[in-house]
Amino acid sequence: MRTILNDQMNQKRKSVEGIRHAPERTCIGCRTPRQGRELLRLACTPQGEIFIDSFGRGTGRGAYVCFDAACIRQALHPSKLKAAFKQSVTVPSERSVYESAIRALRMRLGSYLSMAQKAGVAISGAVPLQRALAQRRIAYLVLAEDIAEARAQEYYTWCEQQDVPRLTLFSKADLGRLLGKSSRSAVGLTQMRFGEQLQMTAERLNLLCASIGSPESS
Repeated sequence: MRTILNDQMNQKRKSVEGIRHAPERTCIGCRTPRQGRELLRLACTPQGEIFIDSFGRGTGRGAYVCFDAACIRQALHPSKLKAAFKQSVTVPSERSVYESAIRALRMRLGSYLSMAQKAGVAISGAVPLQRALAQRRIAYLVLAEDIAEARAQEYYTWCEQQDVPRLTLFSKADLGRLLGKSSRSAVGLTQMRFGEQLQMTAERLNLLCASIGSPESS
């Protein structure tokens, strides 16, 4: 009984810690509160130069903004940045921030795949992956952007039959590089949490790219 109670207490402590480590932040553009990992973190040098904190782990004061062109444009108003960082700042161009934000999101996507590989939950290579699919071990599938059409159709069929979500991301060469392997056409993830991180990040990237291209953002 004591062991069971200890396990339950440990689970509760981990849950509380997980909540504690995902604080809400407010976008300085639209003033909407969101979890910090859902926002882009802006940081500032002692000289007042604004830069993108790609993974949101930098020390010191930060400001947060949605992955949206309209929010970024509002956030870059000098008075808002000065208030957020409590000092005079050099305001970067919108275009440079958009480009940095896109790079930051792509870096996150790559890091999730690398972490999945290190955690032992990424399966790649045609034979191992098809075996894992046949065994219904795959929770999420990532396909290369330049995968052969016939091979892609095979994976589409697997995903439809097993209700496995999928995402098209990176080139075959980049997928292999991120996994520390040779070129890869597809990568299967056996834990859904990595797939969810990829999906959410890809959606933010698509939203940002779409909003940059919209008439309102020009």
